[in-house]
Amino acid sequence: MRVRAYPITATLTDLTLGAEQAFDSPEFEDMDSGDSRPMPANLFDQQAPMDGVVMMITGFEIDSEKAYREQINSFTDAFLHYLKITVAAIGVALGGAAVAVGVKDLLALGLAHPIILAIAAAITLGVILIVAAWAPADLLIEDALGLTLTDLDELTSVNLPLPVFAPLVTQQGIKVEVTPLDKVPTQYRERRAYRSDDEDSIYELVLRYNRLA
Repeated sequence: MRVRAYPITATLTDLTLGAEQAFDSPEFEDMDSGDSRPMPANLFDQQAPMDGVVMMITGFEIDSEKAYREQINSFTDAFLHYLKITVAAIGVALGGAAVAVGVKDLLALGLAHPIILAIAAAITLGVILIVAAWAPADLLIEDALGLTLTDLDELTSVNLPLPVFAPLVTQQGIKVEVTPLDKVPTQYRERRAYRSDDEDSIYELVLRYNRLA
Protein backbone atom coordinates (compact mmCIF):
# COMPACT_ATOMS: atom_id res chain seq x y z
CA MET A 1 0.00 0.00 0.00
CA ARG A 2 1.10 3.54 -0.80
CA VAL A 3 -0.35 6.67 0.77
CA ARG A 4 0.53 10.19 -0.34
CA ALA A 5 -0.92 13.26 1.38
CA TYR A 6 -0.48 16.97 0.60
CA PRO A 7 -1.71 20.13 2.32
CA ILE A 8 -3.43 22.64 0.03
CA THR A 9 -3.27 26.39 0.58
CA ALA A 10 -5.11 29.07 -1.37
CA THR A 11 -4.27 32.67 -2.18
CA LEU A 12 -6.42 35.18 -4.00
CA THR A 13 -5.79 33.56 -7.38
CA ASP A 14 -3.87 30.30 -6.88
CA LEU A 15 -3.89 26.92 -5.24
CA THR A 16 -0.57 25.67 -3.85
CA LEU A 17 0.45 22.10 -3.16
CA GLY A 18 2.45 21.65 0.05
CA ALA A 19 5.20 19.19 0.86
CA GLU A 20 4.42 15.52 0.30
CA GLN A 21 3.82 13.30 3.32
CA ALA A 22 4.45 9.69 2.30
CA PHE A 23 3.74 6.29 3.78
CA ASP A 24 4.52 2.87 2.29
CA SER A 25 3.19 -0.10 4.21
CA PRO A 26 5.08 -3.30 4.88
CA GLU A 27 4.47 -5.97 2.25
CA PHE A 28 1.94 -8.51 3.48
CA GLU A 29 1.94 -12.09 2.23
CA ASP A 30 -1.02 -14.46 1.85
CA MET A 31 -3.87 -12.10 2.66
CA ASP A 32 -6.82 -14.50 2.63
CA SER A 33 -10.46 -14.06 3.56
CA GLY A 34 -10.87 -13.05 7.18
CA ASP A 35 -7.21 -12.09 7.64
CA SER A 36 -6.26 -8.76 9.20
CA ARG A 37 -2.89 -7.06 9.61
CA PRO A 38 -1.93 -4.22 11.96
CA MET A 39 -0.76 -1.17 10.04
CA PRO A 40 -0.60 1.80 12.43
CA ALA A 41 0.58 4.89 10.62
CA ASN A 42 0.39 8.66 10.92
CA LEU A 43 -0.70 9.43 7.37
CA PHE A 44 -0.95 13.21 7.64
CA ASP A 45 0.11 15.70 10.29
CA GLN A 46 0.08 19.40 9.43
CA GLN A 47 1.04 22.08 11.94
CA ALA A 48 1.31 24.98 9.49
CA PRO A 49 -1.77 26.83 8.18
CA MET A 50 -3.64 25.17 5.30
CA ASP A 51 -7.02 25.32 3.57
CA GLY A 52 -7.43 21.61 2.86
CA VAL A 53 -5.74 18.27 2.38
CA VAL A 54 -5.66 15.76 -0.45
CA MET A 55 -4.70 12.14 0.08
CA MET A 56 -4.45 9.16 -2.21
CA ILE A 57 -4.45 5.53 -1.10
CA THR A 58 -3.48 2.72 -3.45
CA GLY A 59 -2.92 -0.97 -2.85
CA PHE A 60 -1.36 -3.48 -5.21
CA GLU A 61 -0.79 -7.20 -5.49
CA ILE A 62 2.89 -7.46 -6.35
CA ASP A 63 4.13 -10.27 -8.58
CA SER A 64 7.79 -9.21 -8.64
CA GLU A 65 9.05 -7.33 -5.61
CA LYS A 66 12.36 -6.33 -7.20
CA ALA A 67 10.76 -4.93 -10.33
CA TYR A 68 8.09 -3.14 -8.29
CA ARG A 69 10.60 -1.46 -5.98
CA GLU A 70 12.92 -0.37 -8.76
CA GLN A 71 10.21 0.90 -11.08
CA ILE A 72 7.68 2.49 -8.71
CA ASN A 73 10.36 4.57 -6.96
CA SER A 74 11.89 5.87 -10.18
CA PHE A 75 9.06 8.21 -11.23
CA THR A 76 8.71 10.37 -8.09
CA ASP A 77 10.33 13.55 -9.40
CA ALA A 78 8.52 13.45 -12.74
CA PHE A 79 5.20 12.75 -11.07
CA LEU A 80 5.50 15.61 -8.58
CA HIS A 81 6.32 17.95 -11.45
CA TYR A 82 3.19 16.80 -13.27
CA LEU A 83 1.10 17.14 -10.12
CA LYS A 84 2.15 20.75 -9.52
CA ILE A 85 1.18 21.58 -13.10
CA THR A 86 -2.21 19.93 -12.52
CA VAL A 87 -2.87 21.92 -9.35
CA ALA A 88 -1.98 25.16 -11.12
CA ALA A 89 -4.27 24.24 -14.03
CA ILE A 90 -7.19 23.60 -11.67
CA GLY A 91 -6.67 27.04 -10.17
CA VAL A 92 -6.61 28.63 -13.63
CA ALA A 93 -9.74 26.71 -14.60
CA LEU A 94 -11.69 28.67 -11.99
CA GLY A 95 -11.28 31.55 -14.42
CA GLY A 96 -13.34 34.69 -13.92
CA ALA A 97 -14.86 33.47 -10.68
CA ALA A 98 -11.41 33.32 -9.11
CA VAL A 99 -10.63 36.84 -10.26
CA ALA A 100 -13.91 38.24 -8.99
CA VAL A 101 -14.11 36.38 -5.67
CA GLY A 102 -10.71 34.84 -5.00
CA VAL A 103 -9.76 31.18 -4.85
CA LYS A 104 -9.64 31.17 -1.06
CA ASP A 105 -13.15 32.60 -0.86
CA LEU A 106 -14.44 30.14 -3.45
CA LEU A 107 -13.27 27.30 -1.23
CA ALA A 108 -15.16 28.79 1.70
CA LEU A 109 -18.30 29.23 -0.44
CA GLY A 110 -18.65 25.49 -1.01
CA LEU A 111 -16.69 24.84 -4.20
CA ALA A 112 -13.89 23.35 -2.14
CA HIS A 113 -14.99 19.75 -2.24
CA PRO A 114 -15.03 19.23 -6.03
CA ILE A 115 -11.85 21.29 -6.44
CA ILE A 116 -9.94 19.43 -3.75
CA LEU A 117 -11.26 16.08 -4.96
CA ALA A 118 -10.14 16.90 -8.50
CA ILE A 119 -6.60 17.35 -7.20
CA ALA A 120 -6.76 14.12 -5.19
CA ALA A 121 -8.05 12.24 -8.23
CA ALA A 122 -5.17 13.58 -10.31
CA ILE A 123 -2.68 12.30 -7.74
CA THR A 124 -4.27 8.86 -7.58
CA LEU A 125 -4.66 8.44 -11.32
CA GLY A 126 -1.05 9.47 -11.91
CA VAL A 127 0.23 6.83 -9.51
CA ILE A 128 -2.02 4.09 -10.89
CA LEU A 129 -1.19 4.71 -14.53
CA ILE A 130 2.54 4.70 -13.91
CA VAL A 131 2.44 1.58 -11.73
CA ALA A 132 0.28 -0.22 -14.28
CA ALA A 133 2.64 0.70 -17.11
CA TRP A 134 5.94 0.06 -15.35
CA ALA A 135 5.47 -2.45 -12.56
CA PRO A 136 3.99 -5.95 -12.48
CA ALA A 137 1.29 -5.14 -9.94
CA ASP A 138 -2.51 -5.55 -9.89
CA LEU A 139 -4.66 -2.77 -8.46
CA LEU A 140 -6.65 -3.78 -5.37
CA ILE A 141 -7.27 -0.43 -3.64
CA GLU A 142 -7.86 2.99 -5.16
CA ASP A 143 -9.03 5.98 -3.16
CA ALA A 144 -8.82 9.75 -3.52
CA LEU A 145 -9.75 11.89 -0.51
CA GLY A 146 -10.14 15.65 -0.59
CA LEU A 147 -11.10 17.50 2.59
CA THR A 148 -11.28 21.17 3.49
CA LEU A 149 -10.78 22.59 6.97
CA THR A 150 -14.56 22.83 7.26
CA ASP A 151 -14.93 19.16 6.34
CA LEU A 152 -12.36 18.16 8.95
CA ASP A 153 -13.98 20.35 11.58
CA GLU A 154 -17.38 18.76 10.97
CA LEU A 155 -16.02 15.21 10.98
CA THR A 156 -14.31 15.67 14.35
CA SER A 157 -17.14 17.57 16.06
CA VAL A 158 -19.37 15.58 18.42
CA ASN A 159 -22.03 18.29 18.00
CA LEU A 160 -22.77 16.96 14.50
CA PRO A 161 -24.10 13.50 13.56
CA LEU A 162 -22.05 10.88 11.78
CA PRO A 163 -21.83 11.66 8.06
CA VAL A 164 -23.62 9.67 5.37
CA PHE A 165 -21.64 8.50 2.32
CA ALA A 166 -22.93 7.17 -0.96
CA PRO A 167 -21.01 4.27 -2.53
CA LEU A 168 -18.77 5.25 -5.42
CA VAL A 169 -16.80 3.65 -8.24
CA THR A 170 -13.30 4.94 -8.95
CA GLN A 171 -11.78 5.68 -12.33
CA GLN A 172 -10.28 2.19 -12.47
CA GLY A 173 -13.47 0.41 -11.41
CA ILE A 174 -12.78 -0.09 -7.70
CA LYS A 175 -16.02 0.09 -5.69
CA VAL A 176 -15.62 2.13 -2.49
CA GLU A 177 -17.98 2.04 0.48
CA VAL A 178 -17.44 4.25 3.54
CA THR A 179 -18.96 3.30 6.90
CA PRO A 180 -18.69 5.82 9.78
CA LEU A 181 -17.79 4.00 12.98
CA ASP A 182 -17.81 6.48 15.85
CA LYS A 183 -17.09 9.97 17.14
CA VAL A 184 -15.60 11.07 20.42
CA PRO A 185 -14.42 14.61 21.24
CA THR A 186 -11.80 15.64 18.64
CA GLN A 187 -11.78 12.21 16.97
CA TYR A 188 -13.68 10.44 14.18
CA ARG A 189 -13.22 6.93 12.72
CA GLU A 190 -14.49 5.36 9.52
CA ARG A 191 -14.08 2.07 7.66
CA ARG A 192 -13.36 2.22 3.93
CA ALA A 193 -14.00 -0.95 1.91
CA TYR A 194 -12.61 -1.56 -1.59
CA ARG A 195 -14.07 -4.15 -3.93
CA SER A 196 -12.31 -5.16 -7.15
CA ASP A 197 -14.45 -7.25 -9.46
CA ASP A 198 -11.45 -7.87 -11.72
CA GLU A 199 -9.44 -9.37 -8.87
CA ASP A 200 -12.49 -10.76 -7.01
CA SER A 201 -11.26 -9.09 -3.82
CA ILE A 202 -12.45 -6.93 -0.94
CA TYR A 203 -10.05 -5.06 1.33
CA GLU A 204 -10.87 -2.74 4.23
CA LEU A 205 -9.04 0.03 6.05
CA VAL A 206 -9.97 2.02 9.16
CA LEU A 207 -9.01 5.70 9.14
CA ARG A 208 -8.91 7.82 12.28
CA TYR A 209 -9.08 11.64 12.16
CA ASN A 210 -7.68 13.48 15.19
CA ARG A 211 -8.15 17.19 15.78
CA LEU A 212 -5.02 18.55 17.43
CA ALA A 213 -6.08 22.19 17.87
